[in-house]
Amino acid sequence: MIRTVLLAIAAAASLPSGAKAQSRPPIPDAVFAHIDQLDLGCRARGGRAGEGRYIVAQDFTGDGRPDYLISEHEYVCTGRPQAYRRNDGAARIALFVTDADNNAFRAYYEMVVSYEVTAGQPATVQVVKEGAFCRPGAPPQVRCSAQLDWNGRIFVHGPLTIAEPPAASAAPPPPDGGQAEGEPPVDHAQVAASLPAADMLLAVLPAAGQRLTLADLRQQAPGVRWAARSERPYLARGRLGTLEVFVEGRGQPASVSVGWSKIGAEIPYDVANAMRRRGATLVQMSCEKMGAGEGTRLYAGTAPGKAPFTLSVDQRTAPTGGALSRYSAAVSLDGRHPPRGPATGCDF
Repeated sequence: MIRTVLLAIAAAASLPSGAKAQSRPPIPDAVFAHIDQLDLGCRARGGRAGEGRYIVAQDFTGDGRPDYLISEHEYVCTGRPQAYRRNDGAARIALFVTDADNNAFRAYYEMVVSYEVTAGQPATVQVVKEGAFCRPGAPPQVRCSAQLDWNGRIFVHGPLTIAEPPAASAAPPPPDGGQAEGEPPVDHAQVAASLPAADMLLAVLPAAGQRLTLADLRQQAPGVRWAARSERPYLARGRLGTLEVFVEGRGQPASVSVGWSKIGAEIPYDVANAMRRRGATLVQMSCEKMGAGEGTRLYAGTAPGKAPFTLSVDQRTAPTGGALSRYSAAVSLDGRHPPRGPATGCDF
């Protein structure tokens, strides 16, 4: 049960799909980009973006400016109601923070069982999570709650309140970065097609303690044809063969990704195993199945001479010949590994 207090700080505190037509308040481009992605994903799943109250405009940081919470729990995808919700009802929420120029950046985006917005200055968001999202190794029936705290850069979880004790710790990762249970078998044609992308993603990883500028990153990315200009929310955009390349971050690169999509096609790429072939060690830390042929995997990655990184792989195989298949692989540039989470039942 999602309990949301919609506060009247702005006339458009809750906006339906297609809200771009409204002129007040001026909604930042980054928020609209996220809405567009939801609508695109809904259509790709065979649904239609419907009317829904899934956006909350509130000051969540205390600076007096409206920020934006987008709830995928309440997003209406007509014909595909589970497009963004798991079978247990869990879904992601995103928090966008605006600056003095009304630009916005995403400061939180995670899967939660439920959330609640409460009044105050600033307004606060309380989230409920479950299982390994509360603590590594915790069984699915464990639930925890926490308030989201603004630390000046992003929203972080405050002290967790655990509903019941967690179980024993999760199973150890597979040795030598090998494949975990549930990972698909290696297709050598997919690996071969992914080697240029693997080479590029490994090349742009910083060394330990290094902070890459956008100019450094563009210079280090082999084979990428960069566009002269890039629209927000991307710092840079380019092409590598049939793959699109995106650089995201706020001022400084935070991640680099490659993406592909095609109607009615089989996915031709496997960046994870291509990176392994190039000497990287990848340990699957979690996976999330969103439907038949669709899901996300997170890997903890290490490579010689490079800082630790997270590899995120998101894919969808078209269920019908007229639907869209898509694939993306992204590396983080912050020197961090992802936390361990659920990693069973991901046969997508």
